[in-house]
Amino acid sequence: MFEHLDDPTPYRPGRDLRRRVVVRGRRIRWRRRLAATAGATTLALGTVSVGLVAYVERRDDAIDRADIAMAPSLDDAVNVLLIGTDARPGAEDGARADTIAILRVASDGSLAVLSLPRDLQVPGTGQRLAAAYADGGAQVLVDTLHGALGLPVDHVVEVDFAAFVGLVDDLGGLRLAVDVPLRDRTTGLDLAPTACTTLDGETALQLVRARHVDGDTLGDLGRMARTRAVLAAAMEQVGDAWDDPRELDRLSRMLADHAVLDDGLSLEVMAGLGRTLGRGDRSRIAAPELPLTDVRGADGAAFLGLGQGADAVLRDFGATDPLPAAVTATPAGATVLPGLTPLVGIHPC
Repeated sequence: MFEHLDDPTPYRPGRDLRRRVVVRGRRIRWRRRLAATAGATTLALGTVSVGLVAYVERRDDAIDRADIAMAPSLDDAVNVLLIGTDARPGAEDGARADTIAILRVASDGSLAVLSLPRDLQVPGTGQRLAAAYADGGAQVLVDTLHGALGLPVDHVVEVDFAAFVGLVDDLGGLRLAVDVPLRDRTTGLDLAPTACTTLDGETALQLVRARHVDGDTLGDLGRMARTRAVLAAAMEQVGDAWDDPRELDRLSRMLADHAVLDDGLSLEVMAGLGRTLGRGDRSRIAAPELPLTDVRGADGAAFLGLGQGADAVLRDFGATDPLPAAVTATPAGATVLPGLTPLVGIHPC
């Protein structure tokens, strides 16, 4: 019936066509396999992403949190208030603020540390700065820093003595150069000069608590300067760890074990700060000194007052309202305290 349709000379594909057909077939099979693999990979990544989100949430939930109303920065910088307390297991009295410092992360990744003396006389109240924490914890301290000094606070981190020791040990110790002998009989500190040494948590705690170092006549001011150097060394060692998922996980475990954070300082926020820090140079951490004076209260008690130039330092940390001139004026009989940098005796190595 269809014989007339038959080609008397049937077509026989040549060798080149056969080769092209084989190649095309392989491409089609490869695309199908690639599509199947991509679908499976997408599904797997989606599952991993969901699992990762759930894991991060669990890590976040494991960290002790404090509900604190902040006074946020008005620029793109972030101020983190660090509070080191003297809380001890079994102690009957409440914890006091032993160390108060602000860590400022600028939008360009630069980092600065400002130490605030616990004996600073708060403008307007006449109280010591540490009394704000004793009266109402971190919330009252945040309110005092903002209301009396104009300093913004975006986040809060609290650690006690045991937490500090644990954090330093988990970090692998602190690498510091010791320029001069540092000995304090009260804390047991005994460090000989060395180009570089690694301090464990207990020794680092002795260092930041030492107020009676041989040859240092400034007491708590010298301690504050050394604490500032310790914070700078710790931040240099952290390096780019905050932007590494494995290191971020390790950091979250450390914080869960040793610190109390405000509700807003999530791991996601910390990772963002880490990425910001990655744009900066942590080998050049600014640590300005707050100009101070030695003053006496109405009852004769010794305080520290803000000296001339304090206003400019506070503005560098986000303060927007200038301090009244009377606050930074040196009262009659007060002593302008010298700079502390030569008295630190340690630096990162």
